Amino acid sequence: MDENKLKKGDVREFTFQNGKKAVGIVSESEPDGRIAIFIPSFVEADARQFYKSGLLRKRTDPFPGEGIVDPKDILDAKIKRGLPNEYRECLTAGMEKMNQFRKGRQILEKVREQQLSLTKECNEIIKKTRDISGVLTRKEFEKELLKQLPEEAKKSLSAYSFTNPCEVLLSAEEQIYLTKSTDTWITARDMPFCYIEYDGNVFMKDNPGRYQKYNEIIRKYHKERPGIGIKQSESLYIAGGYNGRIIYQSFYCIPKPKEYTKETAKEAARFIAGNRKVRQKNR
Repeated sequence: MDENKLKKGDVREFTFQNGKKAVGIVSESEPDGRIAIFIPSFVEADARQFYKSGLLRKRTDPFPGEGIVDPKDILDAKIKRGLPNEYRECLTAGMEKMNQFRKGRQILEKVREQQLSLTKECNEIIKKTRDISGVLTRKEFEKELLKQLPEEAKKSLSAYSFTNPCEVLLSAEEQIYLTKSTDTWITARDMPFCYIEYDGNVFMKDNPGRYQKYNEIIRKYHKERPGIGIKQSESLYIAGGYNGRIIYQSFYCIPKPKEYTKETAKEAARFIAGNRKVRQKNR
């Protein structure tokens, strides 16, 4: 289909590549060469078919009846005759409203771009103030901590991730945890240290460490971590409710520093390696 054969205001019966037909009025062209068509018969089911076939560019803010079509995807565009004048007037009015909406959309897109640009500039200013003061974000602190670790310790903790709060321990606001979880694929309801509630959900009993099976699972998944100078804690927990499985978790705990800086990250790294302590957060 030659785009030049269509002009704004044309009322046509379109036949598209997916075989669907629809009566619409031609509006303006998009910057990428696609044509905007107002098609009042569009309902959600029709629109999904067009999106699925790739004939329409899906928007997060579509206008009712708006179709953005590549000219090559139009097999035919017959001049539609015999339409009541009232129907043609509705098509024209709908196209005008759609064009107003499209112009408003362009303004909003420019505003969004300005907002994103301003946000980026503001974040750069905030980062600059942090760089001057030496304060790090939580993520920057984590990266700096791992960077400062001795190679052996870094390799041992490569599979661990920072969590705060920790899933199994309280008082997380005063601690930083490095955790690693492993799915044992053991069904919790089959374990002696678990019990089944009246609703069928499975829970762990109090003090499960008194059960031999609990400790057998811990020993099976336990691994020594060379280069780590602090105690490794281990526990099991249930994930999944009714069909819950036993998850093994290994974690290390370090005191949360008073503030996040490169120096406190270095101290935390030394603490993990077993050389010295980090400052506790002031209460």
